[in-house]
Amino acid sequence: MFSNEFEILLIAALAVITVLLFIGKGDFFLQNKKEQKKRTPEEQRKFGRGVSYFTGAMTVAEVVLFAYGSLQWVSIAYLVVVVVIIGGLIFYCQKKA
Repeated sequence: MFSNEFEILLIAALAVITVLLFIGKGDFFLQNKKEQKKRTPEEQRKFGRGVSYFTGAMTVAEVVLFAYGSLQWVSIAYLVVVVVIIGGLIFYCQKKA
């Protein structure tokens, strides 16, 4: 879909974000200045870990697309997976908010 350099950069960025969120050091990605309700540190850690699962799934989808992107069915499956991941993330965030 994109150039190989962009795909590698995107995979690396998603991997770093996933690891930061999973280990609890990526809270700055999840901060919202307009948020009314403040989360406790425990809730923030759980929320970050939950979001890291979705970014991890996006990373895996990107790696598969990078490796097998020349096959047409992989591109179609990638789009379906991305839509499902985004829908799941929206549902998860609404449930946890």
